Amino acid sequence: VAVVPAWGGVMVVSGSGKVVVLREIELAAQLDVLFKRSLHKLALDVARAQKADAATIANIQQRWGDHLYAKGEYDAAMSQYLDTGTYLEPSYVIRRFLDAQRIHNLTQYLEALHDRGRASADHTTLLLNCYTKLKDVDKLDAFIHGGQ
Repeated sequence: VAVVPAWGGVMVVSGSGKVVVLREIELAAQLDVLFKRSLHKLALDVARAQKADAATIANIQQRWGDHLYAKGEYDAAMSQYLDTGTYLEPSYVIRRFLDAQRIHNLTQYLEALHDRGRASADHTTLLLNCYTKLKDVDKLDAFIHGGQ
């Protein structure tokens, strides 16, 4: 067996004379294969290992969040959405969790927006409404009196 670099890849010549050329595929193609197999964690690991830019990492986390959301794993989905940082439009996440049954997740996201200084006046109003619906008087009072 001989292994020789050739033609932008590696050529492997077996003892029987069979020749195989191996080439690494681009990151986008690797990620597409992993997404099709729902291997989001592996996609994230591969992207990080190849030093992908922050936008690519955030896109993987959004797709993973979407996958988890579709499976009904809302807490895990929220974790992925929160990890996207400033790359994911807040309205995207808010629309997904606006359903009253997901109000705890929505509240968590809105609190994170405030903590990161990314909340608008509309986000603040929605957060106060969430506290009211949840009857969370302590958080409502803390927010109103300067806790946030």
